[in-house]
Amino acid sequence: MTEPEKTYTATFRHNARQPQDWQKTLSRIPGLTLISATGRHARIKGTLEAIAKLGDDVIVEEELPRYL
Repeated sequence: MTEPEKTYTATFRHNARQPQDWQKTLSRIPGLTLISATGRHARIKGTLEAIAKLGDDVIVEEELPRYL
């Protein structure tokens, strides 16, 4: 059984060197979908297995549903 995909917010650490063209690198990881990107921040969708491939220079937080 595969894990369900969830939506996450990913941020490169400020003391980490941001790879050039990192948006393309994110979109090439199997099981990971880049939704949007601005500066050091990105909204991504994927499984925990795919998120683990991002490494230690990226802080990832799960987006929780918001109900108004």
